[in-house]
Amino acid sequence: MTVRAFADTNIPLYALDVDAEKRKKALALLRGNPVISVQVVNEFISVATGKMKLARPQINRLARVMMKRCEVVTMDAAMVKDAIALPLGGLVGW
Repeated sequence: MTVRAFADTNIPLYALDVDAEKRKKALALLRGNPVISVQVVNEFISVATGKMKLARPQINRLARVMMKRCEVVTMDAAMVKDAIALPLGGLVGW
């Protein structure tokens, strides 16, 4: 079975970070073509243009690149239920 990594919104945002080490690690993760959700894309655009105050055209271009390179999934209630049913693994005792 092939296991795919899911990248949360922080990963593409860290790819824009001024901290070189964070940026390097985030870019390495993104080069692995992770799975992202449409929610990640929306949050990336919102935070990058809102809190980070980056230019909308630049962020829209980066979002399009991200969507081409990553597998983009649509989250629905059934997917969330399936995720909830997964064993906690490292979160036991959290």
